[in-house]
Amino acid sequence: MVKKSSASVSSLRWLPLLLGGAAMALAARWIWVCDDAFISFRYAQHLVRGDGLIFNIGESVEGYTNFLWTVWIALGLAVGVAPELWTAMWGLLAFGGTVMVLARGAQDPRLPLAALLCVVSRPLQIWATGGLETSLDILLLVIGWHLATRDRRTTVGAASAAGVVLAFATMTRPDSLLVAALVGLTLLVATSRDELRANSKPALGFAAGFAVFWLPFTLWRMHTYGDFFPNTYYAKSANLWWPEQGLVYVRLFITELPLFAVAFVMGAAALWRGWRNGGAVAHRRLLSAWLIAAAFSMYVLKVGGGFMHSRLLLPALPFAWITLAESLWVLAPSLKESRRRALGVVGALVLITALVPRALGPDDSVQGIVDERAHYDETRSKHLERDASVIGQLVRDLPVRAAYIGGQARLVYRTQIPIAIEAETGLTDHAIAHQTLAQRGRVGHEKRAKPSYLVDQRRVHMVFGAFAFRYLGLEGYVPKVGVRLGHTTVFLASWDAPLMAELKKRGAIVPPFEEQARRILADPTVVPADQRQVTLQKIKRFWPDAPVPPG
Repeated sequence: MVKKSSASVSSLRWLPLLLGGAAMALAARWIWVCDDAFISFRYAQHLVRGDGLIFNIGESVEGYTNFLWTVWIALGLAVGVAPELWTAMWGLLAFGGTVMVLARGAQDPRLPLAALLCVVSRPLQIWATGGLETSLDILLLVIGWHLATRDRRTTVGAASAAGVVLAFATMTRPDSLLVAALVGLTLLVATSRDELRANSKPALGFAAGFAVFWLPFTLWRMHTYGDFFPNTYYAKSANLWWPEQGLVYVRLFITELPLFAVAFVMGAAALWRGWRNGGAVAHRRLLSAWLIAAAFSMYVLKVGGGFMHSRLLLPALPFAWITLAESLWVLAPSLKESRRRALGVVGALVLITALVPRALGPDDSVQGIVDERAHYDETRSKHLERDASVIGQLVRDLPVRAAYIGGQARLVYRTQIPIAIEAETGLTDHAIAHQTLAQRGRVGHEKRAKPSYLVDQRRVHMVFGAFAFRYLGLEGYVPKVGVRLGHTTVFLASWDAPLMAELKKRGAIVPPFEEQARRILADPTVVPADQRQVTLQKIKRFWPDAPVPPG
């Protein structure tokens, strides 16, 4: 047997670190923060202040789906690091860590194909940051899977550790429960009854490790928020089937990463060959990775995907690359005998992944799906930051209730308004999220708050901008009254005289609504007769204490 030289061994030892560094360097080009991240930032902000994991003061709604990530953001805030910097730093480290784990666990350490494909996968680079939990979740999934499958016979200790790590993954992103279940099941793969009996101990160890953390966490969630599923599950109608939309989402993903589809075909072929040759157990890693990638893709297809291109499917991607790498050595064992040929094949696969153009451009939208990073409008974000600075000063310590949509989460986080209702999907509002879905629309944006709920039940004071006022249907429900707060105009959903007086004292430009309303109420000729009844109804909804009109 020819021994490897010390130089060769040393280079292999450094390879995972070099690949992890390359992954972080490539991802650092895309550093950004998506609007949805500011929802988690606000939960973390309230946790650090001692208010608990809540979005609005006095309301327990689980409007986040990334418990551990949100708690980790809170730690950053507690030590004085801005969440934008904190999430970018840890997201990059998690991406680099994922690549290192894959490189160390490669079947051929000289050609760690799965790690290399992750390094050059543009969606993984982009979502390494973005402020969300994506990168951490993927790292935990890969570590848990690796612990459970690295040896032909998994020890009880390794299986228990895998269960703990995958419990953490599920606490980071709930749909990781699917991956955990499949890893647990593949621990039981055996060729005989005796082997199945032997495998049951690691499987039980895995289940115990998982349950120790997941069960108390789930019981706490249900006690705190009242539902088994997060509020976002209901807001996004994830309980409903929408495979037609899911097919569009998966198709766009494969358009950008065509080898994702190839991996499933090669994996199936390799598993079939292994089955026919009686070596199914020897390919436990391949079987497990293939099942995870396939099942997770089917889950995404079932729920209709999301509006953020590629993000929902990313947990499946490393397992697809593992499948591709493992099946390559099974289907073409001769590659192991020719270093040059193997290097050529691996290089070609990496180049294909790196060079295929994006599926969506900055202005593209396919059935509501957009490339969020490409779609990101830095100028708009700067305007929101500017507006938030002024509005925050004017409303500080006031009992303001606001409704906001989408990207305005950034503004809500900065202004620290005590009650802010996400009115486009109901992510942070139980009543909106649990509405019955009337019809399908843009995926994840189909449960818009009704004007009657915002005005009559929640007595929202304001919305940010004329577009939000129209979009939420308030234009036909209450009078259009704008209040100038610095450079921006907010539009009122209800009239609160003491609040308006205080805002005016602080420098806001508040129109003389009460004076105008009294004139309309007292004089039937101020508005045309055919519009008077509608106008009076709008005023009454807007200002319940309005004087009763004569007659």
